[in-house]
Amino acid sequence: MTAKNRFLSILVVLALFLPSCGIITIGSDTTAAKTTGLQETEPPETEPPFSYVEADLDGYEAGVERSAAERVVRAVNHAIDVLNEYGGREIFKVSDYDPSKHPRAYDALSENQKKCYDVMAPAVVSFGDYDIDENDPGCPVTWGNIVGVEQAIYADFPLTELYYSDSLENVHHARYFMPNQFSKTSKDVEAVKAAVGVYERIFDLILKLTPEGLNNYQKCMFFTALLCELCTYDTTFGTQTDPFQAYDVLINGTAVCLGYTQAFRQLCHAAGVECRNITGKTLMSKEGETHIWNVVDTDDGVKYIDVTWTDGTTEERGGLMAFDYFMMDAQRLEFEGYEPDYSSEK
Repeated sequence: MTAKNRFLSILVVLALFLPSCGIITIGSDTTAAKTTGLQETEPPETEPPFSYVEADLDGYEAGVERSAAERVVRAVNHAIDVLNEYGGREIFKVSDYDPSKHPRAYDALSENQKKCYDVMAPAVVSFGDYDIDENDPGCPVTWGNIVGVEQAIYADFPLTELYYSDSLENVHHARYFMPNQFSKTSKDVEAVKAAVGVYERIFDLILKLTPEGLNNYQKCMFFTALLCELCTYDTTFGTQTDPFQAYDVLINGTAVCLGYTQAFRQLCHAAGVECRNITGKTLMSKEGETHIWNVVDTDDGVKYIDVTWTDGTTEERGGLMAFDYFMMDAQRLEFEGYEPDYSSEK
């Protein structure tokens, strides 16, 4: 991954040179005192608002988990640099995330789909299996709309993204795959479960190292900078790997836009920030392709954050974070060539 070391501004202390002659005061009961305008010592440096973090990583297993944890610590300190330079004030008041008020994907399903969801979701969350047979006259749903149930499970339970519903002779079962291997079902469900466990520990580490006292605007900036440092865009997508999950961002450090977007939304929700996903076209979209980015609500209207493109422009600027695609309003979104599909917002 390209190093994205930020270069902090060097404080230049300008000495004020006054005439060397001083003032001598002589009194009957005092000794002579001499003062000059020269500073004998430099003023003490002020501490930055947010300090670098250190983390005891002894509890993280050697290998993939430990490597990911080490990258997270470096990425957190990079994001702290960004906060100290650009995040000193709240530009917009970003809405809080309240799970109890957030619309569940389940609620948008048909009654028949909800019946399937009630069977599928509990099984998937526990890495279990289900059996839905379309050949059964009492089956409430067909393959044509079971995909909608599957998408609802992804939305309501983000860590189920290593699952998909498979069908053999119209009988549906839960299938799991290892990260980066969507095209190949894993027979070792415990290995998939263990991979999710690694992701959860790294995810929790990020939240643990997130500075205290951030407002929601600063949290969005912090997570954007962190993910840009932690991940790089995977140009092998569709040929060698399937890097479209939040797991790929946090653990493997390489992903495509869906991975960036999912990771950002999951972090925002865990940190109490309202955030949604939206898909659409961009100037760089090829025929038949879509792009995905994030949406937040602010007191100045809806704003859009494209972590993927922010990462790309950050690379181009030698590691200096670019804000071209951070907190875009609708006018800016149009200027940058985005064509959002608002029906996809969730």
